[in-house]
Amino acid sequence: MSQDQHTLKRFDNELETIRAQILEMGGLVELQFKESMHALRESNACLARQIIDQDQQVNQFEVEIDALCCNTLACYKPTASDLRLIITATKIIVHLERIGDEAKKSPK
Repeated sequence: MSQDQHTLKRFDNELETIRAQILEMGGLVELQFKESMHALRESNACLARQIIDQDQQVNQFEVEIDALCCNTLACYKPTASDLRLIITATKIIVHLERIGDEAKKSPK
């Protein structure tokens, strides 16, 4: 395997890792949001506490995915659709993290 093929394979793996982590983060945020609605309807303080605790995991996802995106940009200098994917990923994680923050807020 040539050096170029090896680098390309690593780049493809990193893009797939970004995609997979965004999906995992999105799934967690979706669960967090659904559970927050349930906790609110049922006045379930225990479930509300779990949702608040999950926010740390959502925040960690944002940090890890952002670092991976920055590293991928710096190491591979992607262009065209790969660059758009990485830039979009950085925007998505900010919004997912914000949704997670909203899910943990108590009603006013």
